Amino acid sequence: MGMDRKQQETMIGDFSAMLYQKGYRGRYEMDSIDGAKIFMAGKLSECLEQIISLYNRSDLAEQKFLLKTRPPYNDKIGCSFKTELDMVKGFLVREMDIHDSVSRQSRHYRIDHHRTIPGSNAIEGLFPKPKPWEHILKGKLRR
Repeated sequence: MGMDRKQQETMIGDFSAMLYQKGYRGRYEMDSIDGAKIFMAGKLSECLEQIISLYNRSDLAEQKFLLKTRPPYNDKIGCSFKTELDMVKGFLVREMDIHDSVSRQSRHYRIDHHRTIPGSNAIEGLFPKPKPWEHILKGKLRR
């Protein structure tokens, strides 16, 4: 079960453009959800091409994978998109997890439509920032 080259390019182009418009422009890592041994890192279009080639070699109706990236302005926040490749609909994000390594907090979103994916600029406001005077309030007068 394969798809033609034009359909592949359309799927990759549409999904890449959507994530680019949302502000996710950095490097990507891709891993499997179900424990299969796939791992890729690099540009989004290259990772998506690899997933399509795996899809073409398998008999699965849909291929599920985990797409990880970071917002372009903050390396302390990580974003994971639980994504699937559907032969008809293309790449679909089903869930999104955001983790802040400074505050050690996470947020989980169920995604019904790509319009509901939060933009990369909105993510930083989801987590509390330390105030410059917090060390004084906690009795830590020395640094």
